[in-house]
Amino acid sequence: MRVVRGEDVKLEPSELSPLRIFRMFSSSTRAPRQRRPTDVVLLVLGRLVMGLTTVNAPGPTSVDLAIVAVLDELSGALGWLWEFSYTVLSCCRSLFVVGALQPVRPHDGRTTPS
Repeated sequence: MRVVRGEDVKLEPSELSPLRIFRMFSSSTRAPRQRRPTDVVLLVLGRLVMGLTTVNAPGPTSVDLAIVAVLDELSGALGWLWEFSYTVLSCCRSLFVVGALQPVRPHDGRTTPS
């Protein structure tokens, strides 16, 4: 029970769940969804910082060149893995398309199949 303005209020079990007690966002669940001004300011600042670091980025360093050399050496050794992964992903994609094109049977409300 919770005391609200001197009255005892019985809470529903859903109101006692950890997700209701500890909200990740500061707004109420019933509040209209809208962006706060700080979100826009942070977005603009983030884009500005990303743009400045991209413009001022140096050319390839010795670490960059070492990583490229290692990846060039590994490309032949792991070629079979990439080919297998490409084949599996192609099959999954095809199954998703076929599954999406299957007609949906209407549900008659029974819980057991007939």
